[in-house]
Amino acid sequence: MAVKGADRHLILAAFERRLKNSREDELETALEEINKIAAFRLAEL
Repeated sequence: MAVKGADRHLILAAFERRLKNSREDELETALEEINKIAAFRLAEL
C-alpha cells in the first residue's frame, strides 16, 4: 500500500477493507498502489 500521507488508522482501515476483496479485485488494487508508489518515487527524483 502507498502509505505516503496516510496515518496508522487509514492504513489499518484500508487493509481491513481489502481483506474482503476477491483475488481479481485485490490484484487490481495492488497494481494501482504500485503505480502510486512509483509516481511518488519519480516525483522525488
